[in-house]
Amino acid sequence: MFGIGMPELLIILVVALIVFGPNKLPEVGKSMGRAVREFKKAINEFKQSMDVDTDLTEVKKAFDEIKGDVKETIEIKPKPEPEKKTELAEKTPEHKESQ
Repeated sequence: MFGIGMPELLIILVVALIVFGPNKLPEVGKSMGRAVREFKKAINEFKQSMDVDTDLTEVKKAFDEIKGDVKETIEIKPKPEPEKKTELAEKTPEHKESQ
């Protein structure tokens, strides 16, 4: 428990008894218990919030990857234009020999 042994715990209880007195000690204990409980509750809610944010980030990343894949698949690429024969190419001797 927080690295506190039995001797340290007894010293803390004795000091609390001296400071708050025997009548207020139960009241202070209840208040401390509520405070610790609320603190733990806030920490758990924060952890859950972070888990949800992490899950949403992972889902968004996966969605973006799928979106990119779909765009690549759907993207219409223009067909390459066939090469046009030029007059110069038709007049070259290499072209005439291959025909």
